[in-house]
Amino acid sequence: MNKLVMDNSVLIKLFVEEKGREEVKEIIDLVSEGEMELFCPEFLLVELINVLKSVKKLTGEKIKEILSELLTKGITIEPFDYNSWPDLLDLMEKYDLTAYDALYLWLAKEERCKLLTADKQLLKIKKYCVSLEDFDLVN
Repeated sequence: MNKLVMDNSVLIKLFVEEKGREEVKEIIDLVSEGEMELFCPEFLLVELINVLKSVKKLTGEKIKEILSELLTKGITIEPFDYNSWPDLLDLMEKYDLTAYDALYLWLAKEERCKLLTADKQLLKIKKYCVSLEDFDLVN
């Protein structure tokens, strides 16, 4: 079974009209049907709330509705293993990342899968990261 980590730069497309929305819907459908595993760090929920409220200007009620629906889709929300902070710090230093971005990369390494992202800096790390345009749903 294919598995994947997705960051907020891609997941947000599910809730707003942006290029790539249909592809993200297709991935989420595969996850909901049990044909793909999708992992996200707990922090994604905080990041998603922030973007939906502060940037997209959605109401609290709408955000609650979105998160409630999202949490029924079969996405595995992973807590950060606090014993892994040295690994997180190593990723930050090796790739010049924020702790937030390194968290997604750390999870992809832990799950031995790719990180689906639209973040230009993360996409430079080809060993672990892939763009929506380059992601192959079949394999």
